Amino acid sequence: MTRLSALVPILLLCITSAARGQQLNNDYFFDRANRELSQLLGNVDKYHLEGCSRGTVTRQYESAVGDCAFILRYFPNHPKALLSLADNCLAWKNPRCNPDPFFEQAVAVNPKAAGTYVAKGIYLERAQRVDEAVASLEQAIVLDPDSMNAHYNLGLAYMDAKKYERANEHAQRAYALGAPVPGLRERLKKVGYWKPAD
Repeated sequence: MTRLSALVPILLLCITSAARGQQLNNDYFFDRANRELSQLLGNVDKYHLEGCSRGTVTRQYESAVGDCAFILRYFPNHPKALLSLADNCLAWKNPRCNPDPFFEQAVAVNPKAAGTYVAKGIYLERAQRVDEAVASLEQAIVLDPDSMNAHYNLGLAYMDAKKYERANEHAQRAYALGAPVPGLRERLKKVGYWKPAD
């Protein structure tokens, strides 16, 4: 009986720790020293991220969106899950699949996370909502002026808007920051607007 009563506080501690780690609406950009959140993020990624991101390959959009939504329930601003959800919705073309509320929730969780605005901008650009994409990506740059992804994708959005001088400005910044892909540079060369900075 004494051994059982000694185990009760340990069991309660384990249960409350697990419950704390299972809170919804956690910030993906949390301090990685938080072991409980690191473990929770590792688990949702391990069991759901592949299913979430493979929907456009397998065309099993409904189950992929379910995996993405599960991740976003715990980490609403998880950038890979947000982009995969958006890609699945854009490919699926089901009116019930709307990424916009997910991005609103992502911004609400941490309005100062530049990565969320980058993901949102990429989605909006792919959805051909170019003006909104530009606004989101510009906000990302306000929050993180050295975001290579923000500059690169803003360059792409300006290309779509046919604002080639602006596209070149952001392309030059993105490549100076180490952008590894040549797509934006090649598109600018094709229209005669690739102008390397001095």
